[in-house]
Amino acid sequence: MAYQIANSDKNRLIKFLQSIGNENYSYTAQLLVEMGKLNNMNEIQICKIISDVKELYSNHNKGWYENIDLGVILRGILQIARENEVAIDSA
Repeated sequence: MAYQIANSDKNRLIKFLQSIGNENYSYTAQLLVEMGKLNNMNEIQICKIISDVKELYSNHNKGWYENIDLGVILRGILQIARENEVAIDSA
């Protein structure tokens, strides 16, 4: 049985993948923070997410257009979301 994804979730997933492909850690962090704000995150938590995503990218960035490891980045983002109690699914 296939899971139906809401259009807002499809758009969010596409934006995430684009930000990873463009090696744009600040936009990736922004998307994660937007989801976290739905959980009433405070400024300390928001700064931690931004810092963690930046560190993740800097540790796994091979250089501009040098093929990032998508699996490592995705797992890292999911880990950051879990550590900061960010709900990824809608409602």
